[in-house]
Amino acid sequence: MAHQTTTKQLNFLSVFLLGVDGIIGSGIFLMPSRIYAKLGDLSMVLMPLAGISVLMIALCFANLASKIPGDGGAWLYTYTAFGRFAGFEIGIYTWLLGIITMATEISAFVTSLRSVFPSLNDHRNYLLVALGILAVLTCLNLIGTNFMDWVDNISTIAKVGVLVLFVAMGLFFIHPANFSNVTGSLANESPLFGRFNQGFGMVFYMFTGFSFLPIAASKMKNPEKKRYPKHSLVCC
Repeated sequence: MAHQTTTKQLNFLSVFLLGVDGIIGSGIFLMPSRIYAKLGDLSMVLMPLAGISVLMIALCFANLASKIPGDGGAWLYTYTAFGRFAGFEIGIYTWLLGIITMATEISAFVTSLRSVFPSLNDHRNYLLVALGILAVLTCLNLIGTNFMDWVDNISTIAKVGVLVLFVAMGLFFIHPANFSNVTGSLANESPLFGRFNQGFGMVFYMFTGFSFLPIAASKMKNPEKKRYPKHSLVCC
């Protein structure tokens, strides 16, 4: 008798936390200082503007995911709408984006550890720690979906907790004198539009982790709220 193995599907809370975990990465913790260095206090305006822009794309993903609840994310949607070649292009670029994102996140994390562990300034130690982190993440994923579900939830709660603690502590250091550079004018800098454009790209990158969420849509419990005809598509 053949035994059918069943994989525990992710519930709504796990999917929600997985999406938050994908967005809150090293970019959230390291990019704001670089953005402020370019725009000054105008960075506070840039953040919500970029967030609204990314939200429009996220809503398109949500709309498509409700109609095509299979694995693949952007690759699957492109393949369904435009055919095999277009789907391949999106798929290979999504794969490359995942590799680049993983390398960037690990590099940023190890770089931030240099202030605590000066030995990481040695290039060999830096590479060994980075490769060690990558190996640990690989082993964790090989254990199985159920374990990674638990790890992702704990990771998300820890990240959100750090942000909440940081904001709560920062409230005691807010002074009107700190908001003197509302025009974003900085010495020896390029024109404001160019700096605003660069800063927008940085913030946009910070929020794009949601695009990896629907790649494993079939492993989610009820990934769509309403059933639609199998081949119906609505352009965003």
